[in-house]
This record gives sequence, C-alpha cells and structure tokens, in this order.
Amino acid sequence: MKSAIRVHPLLAVALVLATAALGWAKCGDGPGDAAAVAAARVQVTANCGCTGVPKHGTYVTCAVGIARRRVEAGTLPRQCLSVVKGCAAHSTCGRPGFVTCCIADANATRCKLKRDEARCTAKGGIPGNCPSCCDACAPGGCSGVRTSAATPGAP
Repeated sequence: MKSAIRVHPLLAVALVLATAALGWAKCGDGPGDAAAVAAARVQVTANCGCTGVPKHGTYVTCAVGIARRRVEAGTLPRQCLSVVKGCAAHSTCGRPGFVTCCIADANATRCKLKRDEARCTAKGGIPGNCPSCCDACAPGGCSGVRTSAATPGAP
C-alpha cells in the first residue's frame, strides 16, 4: 500500500507535465499546420475582402471569426489561430493608401506598414505586392516585391 502512495504523486506529476507539453505546441509544430493556416487565409481573402472593406478593424474581426470557426470545426489547430489573426492585423486591408514595406537590415528583412510608397522608400524599403506582411517580404510571396514604384496597382 505504501508503494501505491509513492507512485500516485509521480503519476500526478507526469500527467501535469504531459498536459503542459500539449499547451507548449506552437503553430508549425504539426505536419498539417502550414496547410491549415494557408486554407484559413484563403477563406479570409474570399470572405472578408481587402480593398473594399470599410475599416481595418472590420477586416480583422472577420478574419478572427473565420479562424475561430475553423478551430471549432477542427480544420485549424488552436495554436494557429493567432497566426491567422496576426496576418490580418499586419495587413493593409481597410487602410486605404497603405503599403507593406520590406526593409532590410544586417540581420533580416522585416515588413512594416507605411502610409504610402514614398514613406516606405524614404526609410530605405521596397513596397511589397502583398496586402499582408506575412507574405510581402517572403521570396515568391504574392509574386515577391515590386521592382519599382512604376507598378503601384500590382496585386
């Protein structure tokens, strides 16, 4: 009986650690995470629009709603909800005139939202083709970045 009491606390600790490990999973850890995020973002683009949305907050709210419904349906891992939300939040959707701006430093290329192309280039950046910073500076993302300001209407 005494050994059962010693085992019980060990099992409790193991259960707590196993449960905590599940909470530590990050989006991208699972083999289908990238595809699930991509599918959610396609649905966000189709359902929420971008250029015609009246306010940025309206677009983000729509994107979060889609992500939550996908989590509930089991088609988007819970830990990936914040990725979908972040891509919507760091977008030009509902922000007329704004551009994604790819700015390189010694360590990496980062994306910032700028009010217009002139402010982007003034900071040494290159205006991106994509409405979201999640894609704008990635190689091949939304056809890469603009090579000149001569194509302001590029998708």
